[in-house]
Amino acid sequence: MFSYYFKLGVRSLRRNPALTALMVLTLAVGVAASISTLTILHVMSGDPIPHKSNRLFVPVIDHGTLEDDTPGDRPGDRQLSYKDTVNLLASGQGERRTAMYGIGLAVEPERKDLGAFNAQGLAPTRDFFAMFEAPFRYGQPWGETEDKAGADVVVLSRELSERLFGDINPVGKRVTMTGFQYQVVGVLEKWKPVPRYYKILGGPGAFGPEDEFLIPFATAIRHET
Repeated sequence: MFSYYFKLGVRSLRRNPALTALMVLTLAVGVAASISTLTILHVMSGDPIPHKSNRLFVPVIDHGTLEDDTPGDRPGDRQLSYKDTVNLLASGQGERRTAMYGIGLAVEPERKDLGAFNAQGLAPTRDFFAMFEAPFRYGQPWGETEDKAGADVVVLSRELSERLFGDINPVGKRVTMTGFQYQVVGVLEKWKPVPRYYKILGGPGAFGPEDEFLIPFATAIRHET
């Protein structure tokens, strides 16, 4: 049967090559579009942390005024205010809790062959690493004392660590970012879950690039970054 249809196709190609080529192209585009759609659907509907996803919650508070409130409408801004964030962190609700927001800092390397460049990172609290099971290559998260004090400490991505220090353990070294020196306490393994379930609000969202560094939430507030 396959041989028969193959010969039929060859005859059709010889009789009308333009029409046959157009039909083949149409089928190819259709198959490619279908596969692409299925791939996107699979990626966007995936659960990157299935054993914990039913225990991770994002609180949403409506900041609108009573005059502008319409029952049933979704909040216009789903990000928390600083006051609400601090109160929720201090409330003790849940086994762990974290606040975070995206930041950008200018990295000033000590290496002479590497000029200053901008890097995009995240400012969470220490519970972030345990909640989302961030894998460490070197070191560990900053401690509770550094969290409360807003200490100048940083956890680097593997890519940024190797860019600044090469393939070594940089824990204990310092990196200057936007005029402040941060002590490296840890380096993450390559970590880019899809979707990026730990940051579904704000910035590039759940399909953004990997964060290059992380500093304490209180540190970012203190430095007004």
